[in-house]
Parts: sequence; structure tokens; C-alpha cells
Amino acid sequence: MKNKSILLGALILGASVFAIGKASAFPLYLSSASGTISYTPTYSNLSTSNATHVSTVAVNLKTIMTVVSNQVFINDATIVPKDAMVAYDPFANSTYLTNTTGFNHSLSGIVSVSLSEIATSFRKSNSGTNEVDKILVSLRVRGTAPDGSYFEFNVQGSGTLEFSVGKNDNGSMTISMPHGARYGAFKGSDDGVTSGGFIFRGKGTPEWAGAFATWWF
Repeated sequence: MKNKSILLGALILGASVFAIGKASAFPLYLSSASGTISYTPTYSNLSTSNATHVSTVAVNLKTIMTVVSNQVFINDATIVPKDAMVAYDPFANSTYLTNTTGFNHSLSGIVSVSLSEIATSFRKSNSGTNEVDKILVSLRVRGTAPDGSYFEFNVQGSGTLEFSVGKNDNGSMTISMPHGARYGAFKGSDDGVTSGGFIFRGKGTPEWAGAFATWWF
């Protein structure tokens, strides 16, 4: 329910005010996020109503970045650059904002990614490692929208992790989930359901020699 979610979010967001982001040697960037939030604005008068309907709003990467940037500013007055991207370090399980000119800010309590199950398939040879895993993964974005209302985009479902590393330790990873669902909130709604998906992509030097699934396990 909304009240518990907001209370938890407020506590975590408050604790993250002084958190400092650290750059990753192998960052993945949120390149796509889309879906809908279907919600009930308020339950205050439903007991006396003869009819009601579900309100639905479309969400995309721009929507998410607007909320994230606003919450970062609320936390510690940091102005997020327009070219900032949400980055995720799969080895440190951390999220942060970054851009091409060195901006870095922790997203602890605002954006979280969780890999809770991995069924792995990989092949390792002299030329490198190639891996394709079936995963259970979630993305949660929560914060205050520019209008001052609580927002939450939260999806979990079956996805895919693709990972390849060449013999020179050049790695490439994609984490994608086409469709999932969990709790959602829009304009401080009393309850809601998020439906949607996302993609993280990145290249760099991985922090583990071998298949990602063997490090995760």
C-alpha cells in the first residue's frame, strides 16, 4: 500500500542525502524504460461512490529522468546535467548518475536494480567468454515529481542477461526485461500497478574473470 511505501522511501531517501557515488569500471546505462502506471487516485470517497475508473499514465525514460533529477535536487540541491544517464554497476550492485564530462552522483534510495535469480548458459574459450542467462530482475524508481507528488515505477519479471568478454578483457553486457509488473504510484495515488520493461547496456573492463553468473552465485 502507498503509505508504507512512501514511509520507507522517505527514510531511504533521507539517508542517501550524504551518499557519494563512485564510478564503475564496468557501468551499464539505462538506455530504455517504458510502460504504464495504472492507479486509483484516492480511496477517500469510494465507499459513497456508485462508480469509479482506473487512471492510467504512460511512463518513459524521460519521465523517469525528470523524477530522478528532481529527487536528487531535493536531497542536496545538486543540479543534474541534461545529458546525465542512470548507470548501474552489476558487480557492486549500485546505481548512480553520470555523464561524459565526469558528473557523478549516487542514486541510493532513488533507483535500484535487483538480480534475484540466474539460470546460466555460457561458453569459455581462449578467445573469451560468451554468456546468455535467464534472469529474474527488477527495476525500482521512486521519488518526488516536480509537482511535489510521490512517484514510483517498479517492475519485476523474467529477463535476459547477455555478457561477452574478449581475450583482451573488453566486456559487453546487456540486461533486458521486456515486460514486468509491480507496485506503482503517480501523483501521490493511494494505490497502483506498474507494467513495463527496461534495458541496461554497457561496455568496459569487467571486475570478474569469467562468466558473470559464476561471480553472482
